[in-house]
Amino acid sequence: MKSQLLITVRGLLLFALFIATPRPAEAQGRVVINEYMPWPGSACGTTAEFVELLNFGPGPVNIGCYILTDGDFSVTIPEGTILQPGEFYVIAGQNVIAGPCANLDSTITADLNWNTCGCTSGPIPTTGDGFFTDGGSANEQVVLLDPQLNIVDAVARSLPVESNSTITTNAPLWSSCTSQTFNLNTLNVVYETIGASAGRGNSFARTTDGDCGWVKDPQQSAGATNNRGGEVQDVQYNFYYVKASTCGRDGKVAVTVSAPDFAGVFPMSYILALDSNKNGQFDANDQYISGTAINPNTITIDSLRPGSYRLTVASAKGCYLRTFPFFISGCSVVTLPLELRSFEANRIGEEVRFKWTIEEARLLESVIIEGSRNGTRFEPIRIQPVPLGIPNEWINQLQIPVAGDIQFVRLRMISLQEENSWSQTIRLTTGITTTPDRIYPNPSNGPIQLEAHFQTAGITEIRILNQNGQLLQQVRQPVVPGLNRISLNLSERPVGFYFLQFAEPGKQTSRSIRVRKG
Repeated sequence: MKSQLLITVRGLLLFALFIATPRPAEAQGRVVINEYMPWPGSACGTTAEFVELLNFGPGPVNIGCYILTDGDFSVTIPEGTILQPGEFYVIAGQNVIAGPCANLDSTITADLNWNTCGCTSGPIPTTGDGFFTDGGSANEQVVLLDPQLNIVDAVARSLPVESNSTITTNAPLWSSCTSQTFNLNTLNVVYETIGASAGRGNSFARTTDGDCGWVKDPQQSAGATNNRGGEVQDVQYNFYYVKASTCGRDGKVAVTVSAPDFAGVFPMSYILALDSNKNGQFDANDQYISGTAINPNTITIDSLRPGSYRLTVASAKGCYLRTFPFFISGCSVVTLPLELRSFEANRIGEEVRFKWTIEEARLLESVIIEGSRNGTRFEPIRIQPVPLGIPNEWINQLQIPVAGDIQFVRLRMISLQEENSWSQTIRLTTGITTTPDRIYPNPSNGPIQLEAHFQTAGITEIRILNQNGQLLQQVRQPVVPGLNRISLNLSERPVGFYFLQFAEPGKQTSRSIRVRKG
């Protein structure tokens, strides 16, 4: 039987007591080396080398004065460079890399050119090896350091890595970054290893953003949001609410970890973010806690007060990253009977047309339209206040600009008591997509029918929770693409409100429907 570790966070006012991470400059987010090109194609030239950084979140990170090095040269990122959650930062040997030299189908603009920034330890060759050592079997290393020389991320083709030199960094003349002298041999660097040979014209990319697995691919990213669509991490996570609502500080969530080898995953670290200013975004003004789980296989966080959170977990090497957004609702004697009757969305050029019908809308404070590039990590697109004097049934339609790389949308409904509920997720298409998940009869004294649309076949896990977020029953149900009708029974439950939660097979984002017994 796997051992379990209970990680308890006792109150969000005691943040300073729980900063337990060796990466102090990264307390609000996780930055990783997400892709790099060590050996460009002969037609592209040596200066087409690039390194792509990614902030996986949950909050923004100031990467100003961070140092990128291969052990022979260093590049210092200009001060004040803020990387938002989900944002990429491309460092290269030229300002613009034409396709297909960094991306097969588009031109890439670098955020920092190491040949013109005046921020390198010495002149980097523009011919021959360049920044990296050419050759398929070269064990070139790539290391990212924070301004205090703490290791943020480190990757190598294989071990042992190439020999290192003593480096003295050179910050841009107009910056206040401090010059540092170091040698990677003395920093006790622990590398992620890729294993594959470089190959001319191929980049090394994480199989999915933030993963520990790497692939050698034709150049395809340098700022794209996913390096290998459809790939699944070797480590799987299951997030669930232990107590979804609280009258004080007793909200509780947990994440269980499944891995083929726990020794390569633990100790795990996490960053817990609270949207303390309630502006719908996770920024530098919010609150963050870092913690560590020493032993397999569950991370449990309790003493949570009401609010909107993000939890980002990472393996021992800082990869196998996953972020879970969640909400702890406030104390409420009676659960409000909000109900989303329908939700539609379709893309029209550079805009998306939304339409929804919400019952008991007079109990709403606002509706937030959220968007995602990958169906997992959602960001606010627009906050829609509820008009004064709204009737019980709110039928609303609006059309707003939405970035072309946003592929999924959903609604977040916030009640006057600051309780949150989410709609099902819609994948945007050029035609109207409606997914009318519903339960009937509702209310019910016994058997009920759940009608839900699924995009893929597989197994969905249906969870029945009471209004305090406590899990009462769990059912695994095979589903097929399209409309599914699933029979459930509440006859043994007392009169009251319940929540049914379920997710698309293989996905973490859950959908929720409220049902009343009696």
